[in-house]
Amino acid sequence: MNSSLYGTGIDIVDKRRISQLYHSDRVDFFLQKWFNEYEIDVINSDMNPENVLALFFGIKEAFIKASNGIVRLKDFKSIKIHKNKIGYSIKYTRDSFLINRKIDINYIDYIHHVIVSVIIFEKNQEMKYVHNLLRQEIKNVFL
Repeated sequence: MNSSLYGTGIDIVDKRRISQLYHSDRVDFFLQKWFNEYEIDVINSDMNPENVLALFFGIKEAFIKASNGIVRLKDFKSIKIHKNKIGYSIKYTRDSFLINRKIDINYIDYIHHVIVSVIIFEKNQEMKYVHNLLRQEIKNVFL
């Protein structure tokens, strides 16, 4: 199989720590520093904002890892997460890094943790096979 994989990133977020942060007096500073207005609105308007915050944080962290050093922590706010009918998508507004690439975002939501995987593929390649393999591996590790 001709590999179309550019990079993978996995992040595990402890939802208990995110919940403590969300209910602290530091939450507004944290949200303003790391998220854009749209993301903050999505987080705060959800019935369980702590879970969405954990998920969004995990998506951004996993994306940074999947970029293989192109995207860095200082670019956190340039990673734009959008909620759509089938899940989430990412736009990276800092440069043209994603022009010829596709992103696949997967997550597993457990009671105390959310596990996020982000896979970056070269654009005109098939991603379903690798996606299914990685998803199964994540399940096997944590079940």
